[in-house]
Amino acid sequence: MGDEYEYLIGSVAEDAGTPSVFRAACQFGGGDAAATLAALAYNVMFGEAGVDYGKSNPNSIGLFYPIDGALNGGVDALVCFDTPPFIRSYTYEEALAEPGLMTYWDSANGYNASLQEEAAPAGAAAAGSEIEGGAAYTAMMPGIGGDEAHEFDLMDDGTCRFLLPGHPMITDVYAGTYTIDEDGVTVHIAGLANVDPASPYKTPGLWSYIDGATGDATIVIDTQAHTFTAK
Repeated sequence: MGDEYEYLIGSVAEDAGTPSVFRAACQFGGGDAAATLAALAYNVMFGEAGVDYGKSNPNSIGLFYPIDGALNGGVDALVCFDTPPFIRSYTYEEALAEPGLMTYWDSANGYNASLQEEAAPAGAAAAGSEIEGGAAYTAMMPGIGGDEAHEFDLMDDGTCRFLLPGHPMITDVYAGTYTIDEDGVTVHIAGLANVDPASPYKTPGLWSYIDGATGDATIVIDTQAHTFTAK
């Protein structure tokens, strides 16, 4: 129908979503079907020749459960998790204890636009935090499988690096240099190149705000929030 998420939220929260009696729902392709499709497409394009990735990556099923706040520390929530390609019953307690549990919406924080696990992914710098020898600036950018986190680490010695923290497929790290204009926020990135010389992806050429030939980019940073916007 297209409004299942709103009905699921409305079944557990009186002041959000669309009032309903929905108790759960399943989504073929996993809880984040767009990311599953993107991962399959990536494997088909860049994976091992001769492998049938359609069979190697069977469709999982994403189960969505509205969780009453009485069972979740006072916070109403809509959670989801991926299962093998079959359905079985779960209690609320089992759902909340499921590995890889994702929160689609909760009454404390609203919608989770990136549909990511709440724990910070390994290697990701928390927004607003300093890193050793510099500062990290992050932004959510549109990608093949939905919004993805982009991070620029601007080091005190004038070097920088670019990466996608926590991305399930793109793990490359690119290094370059940078300068900052007199306004203190306009940053000119130069010569981003893959730190792995053996990688076939020499420059970060998938994103329009980064020159795929030179690895150059211009961003504007927010020094308080430690975020950036592409210019």
